[in-house]
This record gives sequence, C-alpha cells and structure tokens, in this order.
Amino acid sequence: MGVDDVNDKPSSNEGQDKGIGDRSADKLNKVSSMYLGGKKNDMSLINDCGLSSTATTSVNFQNVENHMPFLAEGNKHGTNGTPSMRDLSNSGRAGSVLSFDLDSTTRIPHSVESSYYDDGDGSNSEEELQDLFQNLIARGDQSKLLKNSSKESKGMRLIPDISDVDMVSYNSDSDFIRKRISLSKIDDPDLFHTKLKHFFVLSAAGKPIYSMNGSERLVIGYMGLITSIISSFQESIDEEIKSVTFNNIKVVILNKSPLFFVALTKIKHEFSTSEYGEEESLLGRQLKALYNYLVSILSKSSITRSFRNRMNYDLRKVLSPLDFHNFDSFCMKLTYGFYSDEDDTQFELDFSFFASRLLNSLECSRMRNKTRTRINGILQDSKKIKKDIPKEDDSSSYFFKSETSNQSYLAPDMLFGFITAPEMQIISYLHPKNHRLTTNDISVLLSMITSIHETRKSSSVAEDSWVPLCLPDFNSTGFVHIFLKVIDLSKYVAVDGIEIPYTPITIALISGNKNNFFEIQEISKYIIDRITGSESLRNELANELTQSKSLSISQDLNIPSIKHFMFKSKQSNQFITSDAKDFTGSIDKSIVINLVYFYSNLYHSRTDGKLSALSSNRRLNYYHWVLPDNSVIGFMLIHSDYEYYCLCDGDISSSDIITNSLNIIRWCQKYKKRLFIGDGVTFS
Repeated sequence: MGVDDVNDKPSSNEGQDKGIGDRSADKLNKVSSMYLGGKKNDMSLINDCGLSSTATTSVNFQNVENHMPFLAEGNKHGTNGTPSMRDLSNSGRAGSVLSFDLDSTTRIPHSVESSYYDDGDGSNSEEELQDLFQNLIARGDQSKLLKNSSKESKGMRLIPDISDVDMVSYNSDSDFIRKRISLSKIDDPDLFHTKLKHFFVLSAAGKPIYSMNGSERLVIGYMGLITSIISSFQESIDEEIKSVTFNNIKVVILNKSPLFFVALTKIKHEFSTSEYGEEESLLGRQLKALYNYLVSILSKSSITRSFRNRMNYDLRKVLSPLDFHNFDSFCMKLTYGFYSDEDDTQFELDFSFFASRLLNSLECSRMRNKTRTRINGILQDSKKIKKDIPKEDDSSSYFFKSETSNQSYLAPDMLFGFITAPEMQIISYLHPKNHRLTTNDISVLLSMITSIHETRKSSSVAEDSWVPLCLPDFNSTGFVHIFLKVIDLSKYVAVDGIEIPYTPITIALISGNKNNFFEIQEISKYIIDRITGSESLRNELANELTQSKSLSISQDLNIPSIKHFMFKSKQSNQFITSDAKDFTGSIDKSIVINLVYFYSNLYHSRTDGKLSALSSNRRLNYYHWVLPDNSVIGFMLIHSDYEYYCLCDGDISSSDIITNSLNIIRWCQKYKKRLFIGDGVTFS
C-alpha cells in the first residue's frame, strides 16, 4: 500500500490590512458601533485583545520555500536589569533600531554601500564589520533613544508591550502573569477581557470549536461579533488571511473554509507584518500551526465532509480532551514560550518551541559526527531488512540482507524514520531519495510525539504506539501511521557501571500501510538492538545526550560577553540556540517572556528578506533597549547562508560584539555536522 493509498482516519480513532477597502472599513465601524450600543463587554474584548491574521498557502513537499518576515519594529524598555511590561506601555517606538543593508543596489535610511564581505578567517571581513558597526552606533547615538517611563515598575521584569498596562497595578511578575497571560476557562468577563492574547476556532456558521480563554457560555456571546468581523472581509474572498488593526488591537483571520481561525492580540511585537504579507508574519504562522494540528488529527477531507451537509456541525464532539489540551499548550508556547495550566500548578518552559516557529526551522541534537554517522547507518540498514519465508515451515525468520531466493522486504511501505533525543531534538532522519517532509510536517510530528509522552509520564510501562496522523503538506486528505517506541537509555548503560538520569530516546517510523504494525515493530526492535547491543555505541550516545542537553556560551564556547544567541543554517533550515539560563543566570517564566520579546523585535526589524544564495548581500541590524539600571543590545547578522541573533549587556563594546559574534558564527560553521543533521540519510 503506497503513500497515495492512505485512508481517512478510522472512526474509532477519529496592522491594518492593506487589502481592506474603504467599504470593508466602513463595515467594521458599523459592527463596532452596533456592539457599542448596550454591549460594553463586546467592545472590551476588541479593546483588550489584538486581532491579526495572515494568509497561508499550502506547501508542496517537493518544492518547499521558506519565506521569512522582515519588518522594522520598535522596541521597548523597562526596569531592574530587564524591561518591565508597565514601563514598555504607551511608549511608541521604544529603544533604537538601526540597520545596514550591505547591498549596493538598495538605499534606505542608515544604509551604506559595501564591498564583498568574506566569511573566511581573513581580517578584511571583521574590519569591515567593525567599521560598519561603529558607524551604525554613531548614528544611533545621534538618534533619540527611549527614555525611562515616569511610573514606578515595582520590580516587574516582563516584556510584552501593551497599551493599557499602566492603568492597572500589579504586585509582582506572578500576579501579572496570572491576570494577563495565564489561561482562564472560567465564566468571568472581566478576567477574560484583561487577557493579552486570544485564539478562536469557529465554523462558518459561527459555532465555536476552541477558545484559548473563557467559558463556553462566555465565548458563545462573542461569536456574533467575530462572524460580523469575518463578514467584513468577504469582499476579498481571494485572500486566505486578512487582518485589521484598530484601538491598539490587531485581529487576524485565517479562512480555511468551512473553518475560521482567529487571533486577537494587544502585544505590539506581534503586530509586525512580513514583506511577503500576513501569511509569513508571526501571527500568520501561529494560526497556520493551529490549522495544521487540527488537520493532523482529522484530515482536511474529513473536516470538509463533516460540514458538507450540516453547516452547523459541532466539530468538538470528535475532539478529545487531549486535543483541547494540545491547543492550549500550542497557543501559550507560540505566544509566550511556556505553558502553564489554569491553576499554575504545573508549567513547562519551552523557549526552543517558540524559537523553532519564529525561525521556521528545526532543532537538532548536538552530537559528534562519528556517533551520528553510526546511528544514521543503523536507520538506513533497517530499511533493507528482508523477510525469509521457508516454503515448508509455518514459522518466519527475519534477518538482514539475506540472499535466499524466497524473500521480500520486511516493510516496503515504511516511508520515513526518525530518532529523537529527550527534548525532541532530532538525532537522525531517514527519507526517500527524492522526497523530504517539510518543516511544518516534521513540526506536527514532533508535537504529536511530545503530546503522547506527556500522557504517559505517570506510566512505568513503555508501550508501543500505532498512531494515525495526517501530515498536511505531505497529504492533507489521508493518514499515514506512526509507530512510536520509547526506550530509556539509562537502563542500558547501567550494566556498564554508568549512571545517567532518565534519558528517553524515541524511535518514530512512518508507514503508508495501516496494517503494517507488526512489521514496523520488528524494524524498531532491530534498531534498538543495534544501538543498545553495542557497548561502545550506547556509551557514546549516553555521553553525547548527557553533555549536549544545553549549550553554554560561557563554558562550551568560552564567550561570556554574549548572553544568548540563536544561529540558523539556511541550507538545512535548522537552528541552534544557547542555554536560556545564560541570559541572566537563571530561568523562569519572566526570563522566557523576556527572550520572546527581545528576539521577536529583533527578528522583525529586518526589512529585506530577498537575499539570493549567490549574492554577497548582508544585513547588519542593531537594537538597543535602554533600561533604568542598564541596557540590552540585540545584534543580528543576516547572510545568504545563515541568520545570527544575539543578546548582550549594553556596556559591551562594538568591537567585542563583532569579534565574539564572528567567533560564534565560525564555531557553528566549523561544527555544523555536530549541530545539524543536514538533509538526513536516504534510501532508494
């Protein structure tokens, strides 16, 4: 059974938008005035939440093109060593962002013409960047930097820039997070309106399917308002994503008829729009991620069929509590970089999840090339296992590379294979020679694996899983089946006298045949036996995974002046980020929110994303957040081969920023085979 034969999921497992015309704007005004009359809470939702949406287009797995958003964006400042959410309010363009476009054909404010920039070890490239950066800072000194807010911040260190935060007093970070950020499903209109971010999923008939906040009764009361806003966009039916900004709110709507995905935000760094349009903006990707998840568990054809004859069909009845939990987790991580439940009794910090979506790339497990090559070889060999069926014996024997005449491949329908580390970084990836999964599809797969792990944390039995999953870009109308096997590597190295913490390794094998469970299970046993049966390999792998859980700039790279960095390889579309603890010496929700804020602004400060792979164009961006006690500098270097972002203390010299940044970039390039899996390994 091939890829094209996969069946539908078994029932048992089942800113202102520039395209909006004046007439659409008039309609929105009429809708607003209609709800203002006697329905204060309805407009409170509009005034307390930002709405933005972007058009998303389907991606063919044979022709993936990663478009990155680029838009100059202001930044904010705060107190106590890290910007405060209160101090960042009502500030307009906070901080200073300046950039150089090293493209002789482009002239923008603060741009210069430059000679070719050499990435080699020669001194010319560094000297050139030093001169450019000095000039950039000089221009920044002449520009007006954001001054401190006149109001006391009470020690808060939170970043998201919202317009009304100074209207309310908060006693602490945790108090602010609880009231403005954390999920709340209770029937409390006032609390509902204070939330900074809302996501909604609803049908074309206005029936609610999912809401990030609020009780069902509360959400139903706003469906009329949301559908009225959606109707105002119907004049531009050719556009999949529309957005409108008014009253410090951005509303974004993704039209995936018969479903609509809506985002409302007051967080200003989410207002940015890509030069490619809303479809590649931060909010556009967030809505696409929610859509991809829904398609992954139901399939596009199943959703369409459900609403074909019943437009008021209630899709919630085919969604499980786990699905709604996953929606909550995605919404929080996409916006803030962490997830916490309503009672804040359990939470998960996951900046890497946010960074992956921001950069639209994948994170790999850091590992010596020798070790990864051995594991790649095992994954490749597993595809070649053949099945021998003796003519006069009912028993079957499985062996590798047999030359007997009566044999066939054990699992010819196995399409892809993954081995992942404890934090879902990819160790190895197997795919057909002429086909690769898109970044979106791999992200869907990794999210599904994470979700299954979460549900089994309390179970001591490592069960084998056989999960139907729709990969939206690969085939949005049918399902493949994923075999999942988790092993604890610590148990296997214990016999060698090595003690390491619980180290789960996940083997994920994807088949186009739903009846292939036992054959794929045999493949997984072969992979496990090859990895754990070799004392040298299991010990090497245990050591690699233990040592590479996080990357410390000060210890691993010996560059303490850079507090945090992200490096993306454009060729492989994979990234690495340093340990978030290096930023301040500790890690908590507030620090993760800080990182999300800084990198979101830095990322969207780019104005030109059209860097040809054959061009020498470079972009150097510099972001300066002025704080009451100190300052934070964000630095970005965009190259045709990579993207580099970093944060450092404001008192660092420009020469140190350039020198240390280039050292990190060269280190990433030198050890790219350790940091990235590249294209993975293939089979014919």
